[in-house]
Amino acid sequence: MPSKASSSSSSRRALLSAPSDLNEPLTVPLSTRSFAPQFASLYHFRLRKLKGVKRDGGGLLKKAKERWGDGSAAASALERGSHTRTRVQNGKRKNSAHDEEMMEDEAEEEEEDEDEEEEEEKKKKKKEKKRSSRDRVQYVERILDIDQGKMMVVCGIIYCSMRLKPDVLEDLTREQYLPPVPARTTYADNATDEIFLEDESGRIRLVGGTAMDASADSQGSTSAHNSRSWRDSLVTGVVCAVLGTETRAGDFDVVDVILPGIPRSLAKSDAKSRDEAMDVDGEKGDWVALVSGIEVGDEKAFETKEEEGTSASASAGQEDDGLGMLRNELLAEWLRGETLSEIDAGVSVRDVSALILAGNSCAVPSALRTVENKAGRPRAFNTNPLDHYLAALTQSIQVQILPGARDPAGLAMPQQPLHKALFPRSAGAAEGSNALIRSTNPAWSAFGNALILGTSGQNIDDLFKYVEGGTDEDRLRMACNTLRWGHLAPTAPDTLCCYPFTDRDPFLITRSPRIYFVGNQPRFATTLYEPEPESESEQGDEGVEGSATRVVLLPSFNKTGTVVLVHRSTLQVQKVQILPPPL
Repeated sequence: MPSKASSSSSSRRALLSAPSDLNEPLTVPLSTRSFAPQFASLYHFRLRKLKGVKRDGGGLLKKAKERWGDGSAAASALERGSHTRTRVQNGKRKNSAHDEEMMEDEAEEEEEDEDEEEEEEKKKKKKEKKRSSRDRVQYVERILDIDQGKMMVVCGIIYCSMRLKPDVLEDLTREQYLPPVPARTTYADNATDEIFLEDESGRIRLVGGTAMDASADSQGSTSAHNSRSWRDSLVTGVVCAVLGTETRAGDFDVVDVILPGIPRSLAKSDAKSRDEAMDVDGEKGDWVALVSGIEVGDEKAFETKEEEGTSASASAGQEDDGLGMLRNELLAEWLRGETLSEIDAGVSVRDVSALILAGNSCAVPSALRTVENKAGRPRAFNTNPLDHYLAALTQSIQVQILPGARDPAGLAMPQQPLHKALFPRSAGAAEGSNALIRSTNPAWSAFGNALILGTSGQNIDDLFKYVEGGTDEDRLRMACNTLRWGHLAPTAPDTLCCYPFTDRDPFLITRSPRIYFVGNQPRFATTLYEPEPESESEQGDEGVEGSATRVVLLPSFNKTGTVVLVHRSTLQVQKVQILPPPL
């Protein structure tokens, strides 16, 4: 068997790397970590970055003007119609005056006719001015500058007022005097929830638009011909441009919505560079393996505890621990080329050049509920089994590991790389090479010339709570929405814990990823997110067609045995099952 492993290792190229320019904003050095600043700076930076025209590919204002213009064409049409009606009325009036000349004095009639024409001309000008000002789209910098009754465009950041959303003061009160509330699976209640648009100057409630779809194109522009409401595509923290009018009640009646999307110019240039690289050195057959939730741990950590108070999560993990460990061993053997070919699912394992572990790689040991540890959470992890596992894998394949919600890492997003002290064997053996890449969560990767963006799933899990009665299809839709929003985690810091950044927003999607994966989801799902052209000049543009992104949701490997292979150039997907669970 070692001969197979060595031959497999020698035939694979080291294609996976971590671009420093994209990952640097996600890195928070220990010396600079502070939770003292307020989170307002993060929101202000996000709004300015996505709104302004300095953003690569154009900001929201540029997209809004390209789609909505300034309304001059509609105003001109109204003016032409007004002139036509006025000429007809004047002609009728002159004919009647000609008939009366036979009965009255010609001089007196001319004076009266001139007076009437002057009065009609004044009324006509007032009406035309009023119509033109009402129908012309006006762009305002602040919500405070919105005028009632006029068609306005304003950019802002969304805030969802939800009565079921966690409240810090209420939680503290309950902790002292009331029993704890069961964990909620959703914050949404369509009967009472309200959506506001806000900026530095104030906020305004958004109403109307119940038959619109915010997923029509790459900009996130809505369409009144589709059934999905724009409300289903907006969550707290999303930056958008809205078109509508202020009502007498002080609300903003929404007509259309535009979302930032991903930078278009970079999407085209990246696609062209990928296409050029596909034909170099025969690199056409390279695949990347995506896995999440391997949960490698020590057998002793899962021994049944008979002491009273053993945590429910630990006992649940014991049920299929043996099957999960067997899956992990078979996965390692398959990646080393030591298993039968029937498991390859049509893809040769030699073409798999890299493995990405998307969170929850370390098994959670059992813990007792005590007075000091009320939640029953573990306070120590044995990472030796995972260290040995990674050391064996890195002998034959590149491995990138992201921290997850259940790994020994901080909970605040972005999660920092797992410390190298946790992996003395694998990190030491890979030192000076890219055999083991310890990344943040979320993280950017470069697989050859293809950019990969991935998370361990916390962002989608939190977004899913904004959907009432959501299904697995909604998770995939939310993953695509993060690309339309141009932001990975808009709900941070409202309901998703993150660092209080003051000089940047690390969750902004500043490049166009070729592959976008989300780990630790209930089921496997995938789709091809392909933005539509923004203008007629881009119709048939090869660069735009090549800017498609493969979106993949990864289930827990420990529970499902699912490995997802993605081809870096064709974006073809292969699902590999290792000891699938019984139906």
